Amino acid sequence: MEIVKLVDETYKSVDLNRHDSLDTVIHYILHRKDVDMPWRFIGGIGVNPADAAYQFRAVKKFFRKDDETRRQLRHFVVSFEGGVNVDPYTAYMLAGEIAKYYSDKYQIFYAVHEDTDNVHIHFGMNTVSYVDGSMYAEGYGDYYRLVAYIENIVKSYL
Repeated sequence: MEIVKLVDETYKSVDLNRHDSLDTVIHYILHRKDVDMPWRFIGGIGVNPADAAYQFRAVKKFFRKDDETRRQLRHFVVSFEGGVNVDPYTAYMLAGEIAKYYSDKYQIFYAVHEDTDNVHIHFGMNTVSYVDGSMYAEGYGDYYRLVAYIENIVKSYL
């Protein structure tokens, strides 16, 4: 059904552990490449997507976790394949529900990308908790719980 992909790659040789990666990856998630305009369907919980880099940095600075040796954000993608036909608006509604998985502790924003044969959603999450300043340090267990959560959300919508 859907596929969840954690993105660990760099963007235009930007190191995800550097502060400027926030700007680069956030721009990639929120803006179309072809016309450099925002996507139609974007949103966030605990953060205004248009100001996400500043707001992420403010949380990091408040909790003294703003040095460049730390991962700046977590980027993951939810893609719908295998005969699952999801229109952009439905993907947007799903994105809001999926974002709730982390929103009780981390700022998270999302954008629905419509530039491929299948609609997909990009998420950007602050790696520093706005609640207690802890760093996101979950492993594969969290990944599998997230996938199960997404499968339940998708089943309820489709």
